[in-house]
Amino acid sequence: MSIATLGGQISDLRPYNIHGLMLRSRFDNNKAVEICGLESETVTASDLPIISETWNLNPIADHIEGNLPRSIEMLIGADHLAQIDLDSQRSFGDILATNTIFGWVFCGPESKGTSLLSSVLYGKVDQLQPATILSRPAESSPNIVLTGVKPRAISDEQHITVMDLQMLWKSESLGLDDKTQEEEKDTLNEALIEHFKETIKRDPDGRYIVSSFLKKLSKKPTELKAVDDEVANYLAHDFIERASPRKPDQMAHYLPIQAVFKTSPAAPLGLKTRLVKDASARKVNEAGLNDILHVGPFLLPNLLKVYIKFRRYKYTLTADIEKAFLQFKVAEAHRTFLRFFWPLGISTNPQAKIVEFWATRLDFGLVCSPFIHCQGIRHHLEQAARSRPKDKEFIREILETFYMDDCVFGSDSFQDAQSKIRVLFEVFQDGHFPLKKWQTNCESLGDFIQKISPVEAPEVKAGKADAKFLGICWNQETDKIHVSVKGALSELSSGVPSKRRLLRGIPQIFDPLRILSPSIIAAKVLLQQLWKTKLDWDSPLTGTCLEAYNNFLSNLHKIEGIALDRHYTLGSEPNRMELHIFDLI
Repeated sequence: MSIATLGGQISDLRPYNIHGLMLRSRFDNNKAVEICGLESETVTASDLPIISETWNLNPIADHIEGNLPRSIEMLIGADHLAQIDLDSQRSFGDILATNTIFGWVFCGPESKGTSLLSSVLYGKVDQLQPATILSRPAESSPNIVLTGVKPRAISDEQHITVMDLQMLWKSESLGLDDKTQEEEKDTLNEALIEHFKETIKRDPDGRYIVSSFLKKLSKKPTELKAVDDEVANYLAHDFIERASPRKPDQMAHYLPIQAVFKTSPAAPLGLKTRLVKDASARKVNEAGLNDILHVGPFLLPNLLKVYIKFRRYKYTLTADIEKAFLQFKVAEAHRTFLRFFWPLGISTNPQAKIVEFWATRLDFGLVCSPFIHCQGIRHHLEQAARSRPKDKEFIREILETFYMDDCVFGSDSFQDAQSKIRVLFEVFQDGHFPLKKWQTNCESLGDFIQKISPVEAPEVKAGKADAKFLGICWNQETDKIHVSVKGALSELSSGVPSKRRLLRGIPQIFDPLRILSPSIIAAKVLLQQLWKTKLDWDSPLTGTCLEAYNNFLSNLHKIEGIALDRHYTLGSEPNRMELHIFDLI
C-alpha cells in the first residue's frame, strides 16, 4: 500500500498489518464502534495536550488521570465520525466542543486570554519530491497549506513575479545564510555518508563505482538528430548499454527522456545536448523513482569562500571536470532501475526499432546524483590527502572550495602554480576525473596546461576578455572583474516604468561580490516604497517614484563600466588586513 498525504506526496510502497478493533466507551458499555486500522510504529511524536478549562462539560474524552501516559496511540479517521458523534456541539470562542460516545472532545487553537493547552505541537514537512498534481513544482522549500484559505491557481505572470522576488531576496544572503554551516548533520545524512563510504568501490582501472539511491521531437528534426546522436555517443563511450532482459519477478524502473538544448556554434548541429532522465515521473497515486531516493545533505561550500579564493592569488586558475556525473559507474545491481527506451537511428530511419537501454553511469535527473557526485569527489580527495602527505595542504584547499565540478586555486609564484597544476592533474586522473576545461589569467600557464595535460585536447581559456567564473564577468587581459548590467538596462528601458518592470530588472544584475551594491540598494528601497503604496504591478509610476526610477536607470548607465582588480591584494600576501563595513540608516 502507498499513502497519499498532504500536498499530494506519495509514500513508498510498504506492507502494513491490518487489525479489526472494537472501541467501547468507558462511560457506557452499550456505546461502541468497530473499525479497521493500519498498524504503524508511531502515530505521532507529540503528546496529548492537557486541557485546563472544560466549561463544566462532562464526561471528558481525553481526561488524563494520575500518571497515565499522554502518548497518542490511535488516530480515528473522519469516515467514522458519524458513528461516534452524538450530534451535540458547543462553541467557546475559538474552541469547539463535540459530544461523542467517548465523551466531550475539544478542538481549536489556544485562547489568547488563558492558556488552555500546556504543550506546543511542532509540525515538520520533509519533502523529497514535489507532487506532480500541483500546478507548479516546488523550489527549495515545501508547500505550506493554510486551513480555511481557499486555494487559488496562479498565472504564469504571477509565478514569474514570485520567482523574481525569491531571486532578489536570496541574493542578499550570500555568505550569511549558509546551510552548510548552520544545519546540523541529522542521523539520516550521516547514515547516507557512511553508506556511501561502505559501498563505493573502484574497478581494476581505478574508476569509481557507486550505488544509487521524449519530448515530442518529430516536428523538430534538428533536435531529434541531436538527441539521437547523443544517445549513440553515450553508447560509444559506455555511458549506457543495452539492458539485459528482465528476469522473472525482477524489479525494474523505466525513465522517460528529457533533452536539454543549449545553442552552441562549436557543437555539431549548433546544439549542445544533455540527456536528462525524468525520475520524477510517476503514475497517479504511485511513487516515482525520486520519491524513494534520498537527496542527501547539501555538500557545496560557501560560495563567498570560493569567490574569495578566486581573488586571493596573483596567478589564479580554475578547472572543470568533463561530464562530471558520467565519470561515476552505477553498480550493476542498480542499473535495472535506470532503464529507458530509444529508437536508435530514428533521425535517419523512421522505422528504427525501439531498443531497451539502461544507464551505466550516474544519471542526470536523479535527486541523489548531486550528493553522490559531491561526496564521491570529497571521498577521492580525502584519500589523496592521506596518500600524498607532501601535497596534503593543497589538496585540502581544493576540497574546501570545490564547487560541484569546478575547482579554483592559485599561487603568487609562477613555479608553484606549475607544481600545483601537475598535482591536480595527477590526483584527478587517478580517480578518472578528466580536467578538460581550464581558465587562467596567465597565458604562459595556459600554454603549460596544454603541454602537460593528460586529457586529449584540453580547452584552455587564457588572456580572453569575455571569460566568466561562476557567473562573475572576468576580463583575463586586464585581470579585472565586473558586473554585467546589460540585461537590467534592457528590461528597465523597455516599456512603461512600473513595479513589475523594476522587479524584473533588479534580478538581472548578478552581483554576489556586491560591487554595485551602493547603487543597487536605491532600486531595492524604491521597490519597498512601491510595496507600501500598494500600487498595482503594472500601473505606470508617477511623481517621486518615477523620478527615483529614472535616476536609478541613469546611474545604471554610468556604473556599467565599473571594474575591480581580480587580485585583491595587489602584490604579495599583506601582513595586515582591515575589513570596512558600512550601513544605511
